[in-house]
Amino acid sequence: MRGLSNFLPAACSGMIVATTVAGCSSTRPANETGMVMGSVTYRERMMIPPNTTLRVVLEDVSLADAPATVIAESVQSVSTAPPYPFELRFKAAEINPSRQYNVRAWLVIDGKAWFTSTQANPVLTGGHGDVVEVLVSRSGR
Repeated sequence: MRGLSNFLPAACSGMIVATTVAGCSSTRPANETGMVMGSVTYRERMMIPPNTTLRVVLEDVSLADAPATVIAESVQSVSTAPPYPFELRFKAAEINPSRQYNVRAWLVIDGKAWFTSTQANPVLTGGHGDVVEVLVSRSGR
């Protein structure tokens, strides 16, 4: 038993060093990129006109009393039936694990938002992943 007690302090100190080193390796290089991907869809039974634009943004929504900060944006033409796939690329160093991030989307026709996301679509932090399905609903136009 005495041999085991001599071993434990060394084993424990090794774990502390390993944990500290692993913790240090979590900082990301400034040029490393991240990506959120997913799709946008709507429930209405209708086809959109061929001049429709899909706009999707990744936002920092951590501050309740301030406007969201856009981290990444994707704008693309769409003319088929949903779902519409998207990718949002960003600098990984811009993501703070203690903050909250959401994805929002709009389908814009002739400069007016015909469809918009109405629910929070959290990603990246707080146990949320980097893949999201966004449901957009018909807006008041």
